[in-house]
Amino acid sequence: ALLITNNASVFIKNAFTASGDVTVEIARPPIIPKNQYDIYVIHNIDQDQILPGTFEDILAEVKNGATAIIHAQEDTPAIEYKGLNPVAIGGKKEGGTITIEQLNRFTKNIEFGTAETILTAQPNTGTISIAKVQNNDVISIGKSGDGKLIYYGILEKSSDFKFSPSYPIFWTELLRYATEQQEI
Repeated sequence: ALLITNNASVFIKNAFTASGDVTVEIARPPIIPKNQYDIYVIHNIDQDQILPGTFEDILAEVKNGATAIIHAQEDTPAIEYKGLNPVAIGGKKEGGTITIEQLNRFTKNIEFGTAETILTAQPNTGTISIAKVQNNDVISIGKSGDGKLIYYGILEKSSDFKFSPSYPIFWTELLRYATEQQEI
């Protein structure tokens, strides 16, 4: 997995390494390695540091079978992800309880809790809503070519989910789903 970030979150780094199944490299924009990865996670980026063509290159990898995960951040509405985001993002609004819409391997037995604030998000055509706050997606999955596009819209600062024992379990199972690893 490649974590693309200008300010790496200790929570997500620890969740990825806790699984033991994932080798995580961290890329600090503007420099993004041209290697091929199974998963690209975009979080805490400075959009001014993203070079033209970066998101298009990742989208090309997704179309060939990779997975891109957009992890929401405060300025996500201002970032042009060039087709990587499976939802249409609006402004910030008051949050609430996170409810699971689709029970699956990465949401089963997970308590997401609440989010103080969220970004309004509506699924694009063909996108499946996995979890919502009120009527706004906070976890969604779409497709592009042979790959997956995932939106994770639980803002770190507005939710205590990152402190939950379920947090690394959720990420481990989501990454297994994204790379199509079978359950035994």
